Amino acid sequence: MRELIKSKLVKDSIMIVLVALILSSYTNTREEQKPQVKVVERVISEQVPELEFSEENLKSFMEQINMKFIHIVMAQAQVESGYFTSKIFMENHNMFGMKQARQRQTVAVGTNRNHAKYLNWQDCVIDYALYQARYLSKVKSDEDYYTYLKGSYAGDPDYINKVKKLAEKFKNN
Repeated sequence: MRELIKSKLVKDSIMIVLVALILSSYTNTREEQKPQVKVVERVISEQVPELEFSEENLKSFMEQINMKFIHIVMAQAQVESGYFTSKIFMENHNMFGMKQARQRQTVAVGTNRNHAKYLNWQDCVIDYALYQARYLSKVKSDEDYYTYLKGSYAGDPDYINKVKKLAEKFKNN
């Protein structure tokens, strides 16, 4: 029971932070965002107990924060991070190949190897949820999601095929 309450508290805390970030991103200028992002980093670090990385923990965390299209996002994480072995993932805790956000709220703590750097892998997932909220809020189907990714996310011409193939495995689990 204690774990259930703790899990609900963490989920509720994350959702409050995400909603606050999303709402504030529509009213803030770039100059005003920096101090708010620092506050968010502290709040998230205090509210989310850091978990050891595993695909099971990744999927569970995505479910806790109500990530959209988890099967596709899990596949993206594998493709982007070289199955969680890339230097960007190992050094930056960045499993999505995300660059430092400039037009939206972020929980990244800086840049390394020309990619966003996070305190832990969970912050990377939260940042991707912020990305989804900002750019993918109108996406309603898998095909819409793939269409968006094809036009805006990756440079590899075979990226969508790679993600689709992996996503089908996650969709059935």
